[in-house]
Amino acid sequence: MIDIVSERGAGIYRYLWPKPEVDGRNYPKVSIVRSFEPFNWFIGTGIYEDDMQAQVKEDVLGRLKKIHFGKNGSVACFSAEGVTLIDFEEMRSGRKVSTLVDAHDTPFGRQLRAMAQRGVNGGFIEYVRHRSGTTEDVARMSYVKAYPPWNWVFVTSIDMDEMEETIQRESSRHLKIVYREVAVFLFLFLLTITVVGIVTYFHSLKIKHGISLFTDFFKDAADRKIKFDEDDVQYAEFAALGEFANRMVDEKIEKEHLIQADKIRLDTLLRISTMTEASQKEISDFTLARMLEITRSERGYIAFLNNDRSIVSYQSFLERNGEAWPKTQ
Repeated sequence: MIDIVSERGAGIYRYLWPKPEVDGRNYPKVSIVRSFEPFNWFIGTGIYEDDMQAQVKEDVLGRLKKIHFGKNGSVACFSAEGVTLIDFEEMRSGRKVSTLVDAHDTPFGRQLRAMAQRGVNGGFIEYVRHRSGTTEDVARMSYVKAYPPWNWVFVTSIDMDEMEETIQRESSRHLKIVYREVAVFLFLFLLTITVVGIVTYFHSLKIKHGISLFTDFFKDAADRKIKFDEDDVQYAEFAALGEFANRMVDEKIEKEHLIQADKIRLDTLLRISTMTEASQKEISDFTLARMLEITRSERGYIAFLNNDRSIVSYQSFLERNGEAWPKTQ
């Protein structure tokens, strides 16, 4: 013990020691010791293990006597030798378990002991007793489990009708919980479906609006050559499609312009070939007007240079609308 206190300051030490006023045999003893530095003392206390176990057993039995559960639930205990330490009825404590019989004179005490001898896993037995204060029979169930370290057997018992009532009550409670959970689930499910439906509806309206814009656009694009307004759609995908559609319209307009320009050129050549009696001024004005139409210019003129490029001769000065404009401008 001195070594324990010196090394750790406190500790537990087990050893053998004779009991006073008892035979000369040594008994297991456990001591608790620690140092008390102000006085430089070692202070300790010890108890024999069998005395400690007896005290613990006495405390356990005292607590078990006070344990009750439900209306008629109780706890009993008997030794491995079959002597009741705590009985369901206090007056029967100390009797042999094998002498216990139920209301039908069935020796259920023997069944208790036989169940205890099967091992530490325990088991159930059923018997019949008279309900307290009456001669009414009531079925009772007991759970038996051995505790080998003390050679004790613990028994808990409850009336079957009370147990069935408890089971029914708990089943009803759990059923209510299930109904409540199902109701909450259905409510949340319907709420989710409603929200999803509303969101889907509004998105479908936006998509329908985008499709309608494209439908109207393609209906009018061929005739009026209008362009798609990308600001009218609310989805990037539709905006991208609108960009491609506008590019298609631009290409179509450009191709139509080229075709129209070719037609004007051909018509110009054919018309000039028939203007045999027209003056040079008339031919120049006609040619300039067609050039303005092809190039889509606002105004223009036709001038000729001599071979050495020293003299410029202006032949025509026209606006796009066909009116002449003074060459001084």
